[in-house]
Parts: sequence; structure tokens; C-alpha cells
Amino acid sequence: MLGVWLALAGFAWVILSLTGVLSPQYYDKVFTFTQPAVFGEIAFMFWLLIKVSKPPALDTTALSSAAAQAQSRLSLLRMRHPRYYGSCQPVRSSFLISRRSRPSA
Repeated sequence: MLGVWLALAGFAWVILSLTGVLSPQYYDKVFTFTQPAVFGEIAFMFWLLIKVSKPPALDTTALSSAAAQAQSRLSLLRMRHPRYYGSCQPVRSSFLISRRSRPSA
């Protein structure tokens, strides 16, 4: 129902715009007939406010599986690169500088 009302509001704005360009003398008369359709935008605004004010319930199984995936990725990184991810410390800048300053073969 809300979508139909919003579509009617869109058509009302198109009709109002065309009337203002093609025959401005009838703009006031057309505005009185299309004004109720414009309330669809106001209803849509209130629907969005109500929808946003009620956050969806958190799914605990999805949260636990996401945490498990993150933990497994971190352990995989630690296995592949223990020097860099062993203690979760950032890479030393001196190491990067010494690697860059080496001449390429």
C-alpha cells in the first residue's frame, strides 16, 4: 500500500512540474487535486523513521559463526606467517626499509 501511495506521489510531482512549465495559469488548480497524493512521501518518511527506530534482533548463531571464522582466519595467518602474526604486532619499519634498500637482482 505504501509503494502505491509513493508511486502516486511521484506521478503527482510529474504532473505538477509539467503543469508549471506548460500552463502555469492552471498550476493552483492542479495543486489542489494532487496535494493528497503528496502525502505518500510523508507516510514513507514516517515508515522509515519507525523502521530505523526498531533495530532487528541479533542472531546469536550468526555472531558466533562470524567470530569463529575470524578466529580461524587469524590462526591460519599465524601458521603461515608466524614472524608477523605471532604476537599480532605490526611489522617493524626497519624491516621494510632494509627490504626496500636491497638492490634487485
